Amino acid sequence: MKRFLILFLLILLTACAQEAPQPETDTCRDIMIAVFGADTSSFPDQRNRADVIKIVRYDRETDTVRILSVQRDTMAEIPGHGFSKINRAHDLGGAVLQLETVENNLDLDIHQYISFSFASLKELIDQTGGLELPLSQEECGQLGIPYAPDQKLYLLDGDEVLAYVRLRSIDDDWHRIRRQDLVIRQLADRYRFASVSQIISLLNSLHGVETRIDPEAVLCLQKILACSRIETASYPFSQTRHIRNLVIDGIDNIYEPMDLMSEVCEAHRWLLNENGCMFRQPFLELKNRMYTQYPVE
Repeated sequence: MKRFLILFLLILLTACAQEAPQPETDTCRDIMIAVFGADTSSFPDQRNRADVIKIVRYDRETDTVRILSVQRDTMAEIPGHGFSKINRAHDLGGAVLQLETVENNLDLDIHQYISFSFASLKELIDQTGGLELPLSQEECGQLGIPYAPDQKLYLLDGDEVLAYVRLRSIDDDWHRIRRQDLVIRQLADRYRFASVSQIISLLNSLHGVETRIDPEAVLCLQKILACSRIETASYPFSQTRHIRNLVIDGIDNIYEPMDLMSEVCEAHRWLLNENGCMFRQPFLELKNRMYTQYPVE
């Protein structure tokens, strides 16, 4: 009798598994996920500022992944803390406050995020066996790697990739963002055929990774990684042409956009495929506070 019950249960469970609908990644809706990377090299036990701030959107209609990088020194109003560099929100309140800050200052609804430490990035790179990246002579010099004029790609380990994405002494933060995007493209290519369970297992295996993603978005991560069309842009779009440099509370190099509405409108057009721009009242009030407190000439 006992054997019969066990056999019956096995047959029942097998039938249920066959009949249960399996999630399809091609049903993914348009989705946005914020990605934050905190520089933990100096203070590994603290939150630290987010040196990587990216908004990743999967556009189902065009089957395109758009990655908008937010310049870390951009002025932003951090809830409860006033105006400062946008990346300081992560140091003050972790990924939750960083997400709220990005949403408020770019007038977006994102809700979901992946936050990682630079130590976890190093760990991930080493797990993949390193990345092959193109390096200039100046970049080789900064990384301590012998430069070979005829060599197109260099195999970098976790420590070297970490130094590569943090490098800006030879140029500026806009070039650093491009280096970050190149690393992201290579990592996405490495995991483009990973299953949903493998992606979840990978996120859970890394130290210093925090996520807030709903079940549908987890399924869409597979679609994002498998997407062959990746477009990138940087915010503010005008870069340094229409930005002034401020010092607030002893913190320097805070870049205030001269026309916040124009910058955010351009972000919406590029990221959301919007023709026009409709701003919500809280964002308009934020903009007014910024220019009342720090008026532009």
